[in-house]
Amino acid sequence: MRVAPGDFLVVETPSSAVLRASARAAREEGGGALLGLCVFRLPEPGDRSVLRMASIAAALADRDPVEEVRGVGR
Repeated sequence: MRVAPGDFLVVETPSSAVLRASARAAREEGGGALLGLCVFRLPEPGDRSVLRMASIAAALADRDPVEEVRGVGR
């Protein structure tokens, strides 16, 4: 992949804090016209980089995140 001068490549690791902030911004910007939010969660088997459902639910409810880190072998 080539990146031209002035271009940026952004890689975002999923976190409940980012999802929570994004959902909050969508609610604020959408106001009364916002009908809902759509969150896609398409994990691959064994993929540990996706958010767990409890973390997604907490973020969308604008609550503090639940534990997201899972150790090896858990």
